[in-house]
Amino acid sequence: MSRRILVVDDDKAMVATLSDILALHGWDAIPAHDGEDAIAIAAERDVDVVLMDVRMPRVDGVAALRAIKARRADTRVILMTAFAAHDLLAEAEREGALSILRKPVDVGPLLALLEAAGHARRPVLVVDDEPSFLRSLCEVLSARGVSALEARSLAEALERMNEDQPSAVLLDLNLDHLDPQPGLLAIRNLSPAILLILYSGHPSALSQAVERAPPGVIDAAFTKPLPLEQLLELLNDEPAG
Repeated sequence: MSRRILVVDDDKAMVATLSDILALHGWDAIPAHDGEDAIAIAAERDVDVVLMDVRMPRVDGVAALRAIKARRADTRVILMTAFAAHDLLAEAEREGALSILRKPVDVGPLLALLEAAGHARRPVLVVDDEPSFLRSLCEVLSARGVSALEARSLAEALERMNEDQPSAVLLDLNLDHLDPQPGLLAIRNLSPAILLILYSGHPSALSQAVERAPPGVIDAAFTKPLPLEQLLELLNDEPAG
């Protein structure tokens, strides 16, 4: 699946050109032409990165950065500018801009920066029908710097995969008390490159599920209580795909 980037500039030709270039490199580019629109889109849709001009009408890039970060602190924002407004750029750095690029933007360094930013931003999807465990695990992952999404059914998980493009799925073996094999295959078929981790509080059932699964479907399996450090190491080593 492509990664999602919000491209913001009041120069519509610039937005179209950058979007075309990024699409060739696997990015799904969403256009916006001022800071106000950028704030609204970033609030409604999950994006991996925001690439945004500083000087724009209505709401400038630094003010938009501040508003986006206030709602979603982990959003990666890269600013672009053709002006040497040192006070404004210093403010952007204080507000958490990942980088500030000079226009015209050099495509090579931009793509390298976006690759790193996109990898850091992509969330993990946790799928479990037990609300308290689901919430607890997501809170633990978030506290350790991993953006975590929740799903309580297979249908919701598949929908979130399409919308949010997670890098990994943590799946409860006993989801809805159904045979896990169809769910595992559905997830793998939808996203062949995703990291798929199965977990359960029942070691024997987990072993049987792993043995029954076709080769390459399950990347890892853990017994509750989950080994957090081992899980984090696996998640952090997963490349963007």
